[in-house]
Amino acid sequence: MVDADGEIGDDFDLVNVLPELHLENQKYCEFSRVAILPEFQNEGILAKMFQRFYEKCEAMNIRCGFSVAPRPITIMHRRLAREQGYKYTR
Repeated sequence: MVDADGEIGDDFDLVNVLPELHLENQKYCEFSRVAILPEFQNEGILAKMFQRFYEKCEAMNIRCGFSVAPRPITIMHRRLAREQGYKYTR
C-alpha cells in the first residue's frame, strides 16, 4: 500500500482504501503512474494528457476519478484539474 517514505506500492486498492465511496458499484477512473520520456517532460504535455483523459472520462460517463501520486505531483494534478473546471478534493 503506502510505505514509510510515502511511496505507493502496486498493491494500492482504491476500493478498499475508500470503502465509503462504494466504488465497487460505480465506474471510476485513475490517472496515476504516468511515465513521460525526458524530452517530452513539460507541463504543456501533461496538461494536454489531462485534457484528453477528462474528455475520455466524460465520453464514458465517468464522474469520479483519482490521481494517486507523490505529493509534488499531486499538487500539479490538482492545479490542472481546477484549470479544466473539475472539482478536486483530498
